[in-house]
Amino acid sequence: SSMTSVPKPLKFLRPHYGTLKAYYETMVESDLKKLLADILSVLALTMSAEGEREGLKYRLLGSQEDDIGSWGHAYVRNLADEIAQEYAWQQVRLFTSKKCYDNFYSMGTGYRFLISPSIESF
Repeated sequence: SSMTSVPKPLKFLRPHYGTLKAYYETMVESDLKKLLADILSVLALTMSAEGEREGLKYRLLGSQEDDIGSWGHAYVRNLADEIAQEYAWQQVRLFTSKKCYDNFYSMGTGYRFLISPSIESF
């Protein structure tokens, strides 16, 4: 991902992303910890591994500032993508649970339901 929309001070924090994450885990609950989570949320959108959704994780752990748009269009777009990924992951977890698997399998659909949301296409 590009860092063009990220303020210059945050660009300088990129090399320290891992260190900041480790330090965050050692902090006691405080307003400062929430502010660090906000910063980690922005950094995570370009620094975290694909599929980790750390931008969303740290956003939820952060200060919960109401004006999310103040972080910029790129941040909001990437965060929305992570929300969509998390939603899709939760749907897969739901449909692959033992109970749901048994229900779908008994209906003769099995894992085909996970491949296509439209069962009538079979």
